[in-house]
Formats: sequence, C-alpha cells, structure tokens
Amino acid sequence: PAEDIANDPSSVVQRRIAKNFDGVPYFGTVREYDDAESPAFWHVEYDDGDQEDYSEEDLIRALKLYGVKGKKDPNRTKGKK
Repeated sequence: PAEDIANDPSSVVQRRIAKNFDGVPYFGTVREYDDAESPAFWHVEYDDGDQEDYSEEDLIRALKLYGVKGKKDPNRTKGKK
C-alpha cells in the first residue's frame, strides 16, 4: 500500500480500511484525498457515520489492518478491496 500511495495518492480513494477502537475493529471507506494543505490528508468515513482525516502514516496502518481484519467486514463489497 505504501508504494501505491507514494505513486498515486488518490488511488486509495474508495478503498476499505480498518481501525481498532478499544481492541474492536471498525471499518470505513476512504472518501477523498486532499492536498490543498501540507501535509495532505485522506478523509475517511466509518460505517457508523463517524469521520476522520488520516495522515499518510495512519492510512498505511489502516490499510494493513484491513488486510488482516477485512474478512470480518460486513460491508466488504462497498469499496475497493
């Protein structure tokens, strides 16, 4: 994932991600890439409606976690795998 992000930061838009909250994986979708300011960020919308902006480091971590926990995602087909 890190190489994809470096080559084309917007390529991860619509990808599914995972983040642990208190040991429980929550899933979401990368909705947009914004490079209007530095550093750039990716806007994520979680399935429960919460939203968060991710740095590149956070995004890489969330994509990797999805690779491990994604089989538990009830909405796997909503975004790109």
